[in-house]
Amino acid sequence: MSHQESTNQIVKKIESSISKGKSKKITLGDVVSFTGNNTDEAKYALDKMLEKYHCQLQVTDEGGLIYNFGDALRLRNSKTLKEKWEDVKGYLWEFFVLFFKVWIALMLVVYFVIFLALLVASIVLQFSGSSDDDDRGSSGQGVSISPTMMFFMTDLLRGFNLMTMFRGERYRYEQTHREHKVKNKKSFLQSVYDFVFGPPSAPKDPLLQHKKMANFIRENKGVAIETEATALTGFTGERAADFYSDVIVRFGGEPQIHDKGVLFAKFEELKLSSSQAYDEAYQWFWDQSSKIPNLTGNSSSTNTWIVGINLFNLLASVYILNASYDPELYQAIGEQVNTVRVFLGWIPMAFSFVFFAVPGLRYWSMKKKKHKEQKDAVRKELFQIIFTESDAVIERSYLIKNAEIAGEDLSESFIEDVVEEVALDLEADVNVDQEGRTVYDFSILKDKVKIVESIRQQEAL
Repeated sequence: MSHQESTNQIVKKIESSISKGKSKKITLGDVVSFTGNNTDEAKYALDKMLEKYHCQLQVTDEGGLIYNFGDALRLRNSKTLKEKWEDVKGYLWEFFVLFFKVWIALMLVVYFVIFLALLVASIVLQFSGSSDDDDRGSSGQGVSISPTMMFFMTDLLRGFNLMTMFRGERYRYEQTHREHKVKNKKSFLQSVYDFVFGPPSAPKDPLLQHKKMANFIRENKGVAIETEATALTGFTGERAADFYSDVIVRFGGEPQIHDKGVLFAKFEELKLSSSQAYDEAYQWFWDQSSKIPNLTGNSSSTNTWIVGINLFNLLASVYILNASYDPELYQAIGEQVNTVRVFLGWIPMAFSFVFFAVPGLRYWSMKKKKHKEQKDAVRKELFQIIFTESDAVIERSYLIKNAEIAGEDLSESFIEDVVEEVALDLEADVNVDQEGRTVYDFSILKDKVKIVESIRQQEAL
């Protein structure tokens, strides 16, 4: 039997064992025990399993390596149900954006022209009717405009004052883009698209965190631990463990366990380089900046025109829809009133509502993103203190005080929850000092960092 065939058989046995629910965690000794193969063959098979499936590497109390494949085997390149649902929502959003952009190009300006022409024609007819009355001897009476038309015109003029919801963006946009105003001036149609869907954002690099990790490893003697991956990415818990094992697989790392029970990995291939020109600077999690884009990216005057045009269309469609039920109109045009009702009433009204609803929903979505950004700002502040402070023991009140500065808009109870969450994620022990103050002891984290530094010193010899 060839080496490959032997490995495949061992892999199948491991897969069967995990699928039957015997244990989601497995060690090299376990594989040797239930397969009868030697340790080299078992180790090679476990490495193949690590490449194939999502797995978290852990350490036993005796200092052995544990391969934790979770409750069910999941292919490394496969996506969770939540990730698949996010993809579906992304595809649906892209389709909607494409469809609605076409609808905007056809509807917004065209219907504005149609409704404006109808409004002008209606006013002219009103004046013409008044002039005819004057010619018949009805002098002394002013121009007569129907109450419904007066209501429509008044509401239309009032509608232009709805731009107060966009005032907050005015100075940010104009100050940021003033010097590029002429060079980067957008078309009006693009401004409309940005009003509805938001300004275009730079594409996200799915391997950004991996690139940062690779550059960190190259600059640090080809050695890294999971704790450092946490400090670089902000990932904690299972997400950090998954990311670290994925880095080992992608970059050909060799997981090892230090005498003091700390899991680390050596990346011999990443240490090799023909030039430093390919290296990029990495940033710690707390040094990374993030910014939520503006709601529309337009100036307040542009938004005013866009709101005004769509509001005009909305009010005009409501007015025409209401007028289409007038018996006199039915007597004048007959069954064609249904066509007027659909194409000049229901369709533009539905379009106008959706036109306003999309940026409205994005506004609430951005509020959630802003809240998450504020939480990340608090976490970054806490990470910086915990990872850079020389003392392993830190007062809880000190962490909360600094967290409140970073998350000034967050409630006190929320900040306290974030502090406790971060302390738990970074393996802190909670104690009470001699003065009765609650303190967090991050000795486990600090010891891991010291150990990996000692490993690097040995690599440099």
